[in-house]
Amino acid sequence: MVMDRSGVDVTAHNDSLSLTEAQSSQRFFLFYLCVSASSVRELRIGLLGGTFDPVHLGHLAVAETVLPRLQLDRMLFIPAARPPHKTGFSITSFSERAAMLELALASFPRYELCLLEEDRPGLSFSIDTLRELRQRFAGEARFFFIIGFDAFAEINSWKEWDHLLDLTAIVVIDRPSHDGGNMAELVSRLFPGYREGAAGVWSAETGENIYSLAMEPVSISSTEIRRRVQTGESVASLVSSDVEEYIRNHGLYLSEAPASSRSSLSTKA
Repeated sequence: MVMDRSGVDVTAHNDSLSLTEAQSSQRFFLFYLCVSASSVRELRIGLLGGTFDPVHLGHLAVAETVLPRLQLDRMLFIPAARPPHKTGFSITSFSERAAMLELALASFPRYELCLLEEDRPGLSFSIDTLRELRQRFAGEARFFFIIGFDAFAEINSWKEWDHLLDLTAIVVIDRPSHDGGNMAELVSRLFPGYREGAAGVWSAETGENIYSLAMEPVSISSTEIRRRVQTGESVASLVSSDVEEYIRNHGLYLSEAPASSRSSLSTKA
C-alpha cells in the first residue's frame, strides 16, 4: 500500500467507475459551479490538458487509469486555445475541438470539459491556467496535473516551470518497460529537493508531490487519426463513435493535416 500525504492509497485500484450513472445534460464545464459551498473535504481533481485535435481513446484510457489509482473526484479535460508548442501551425478551431471533447466525455459522469483557456488572450501556458484554477477553487481542491514521461523530461523548458509544484501535484504517465531509474534520475535533476518515499511518489518539505504511474502504452495518436481521415481509412477503433460521426459530418481533416502532435498527452508549456 502506498499512501500520499492525504492518506490515500495511491496503489489501490477502484474499478467501480460507473458508466451507467445519471449523465449530465450539459457537459461544458463551468468551473465556478463544480465546487459545493458545503464541501466537507477538498476535492481531488485531475487535470488533463492538450490540443485534442482530435480527442481519442488513448486520452480516455489515461483518465481511466489515473482517476481510480489516485482516487480522484473529477477529471478536467482542458483543451489548449493557443498551444505554445504549435505556433505557426494550423490547428482545428477551438470550438470544434471542444465539441468533440464534449461528445467523447458524455458517457463519463466524472469527466468534465473545462473551457478556461478559451477567452484568455495570448498563448495557453499551463502555469497561467493552474493559477486561475487555484484562484477559482479558493483552496477547496487539490490538483493533479497529468503529463507523459517525454513531456516531463522537457518540463524545464516550460514557462515558470519551477513554480508548477506550488500549484499542483504532477502525475507522470510512464511505460511499464522503464525500470524506474529514468524517472528517479529526472526528478533528481529537475527537482533536487525531492526525495522518493513510497515507490513512485516523490515529496519535498514544501510543494506538491510528484507521482509516477505505469501504464501500458496506447498506440493511438491524433496525427494518425488525421492521416487516416485524409486518406479515407477508418478511425472507428481510435475515437468514440460520436467523435467519428462529428469528424465525418463536419468534414474535418480532409485537407492537409494540422500540426503533428508529439504525444498523446499534454505537450503544452
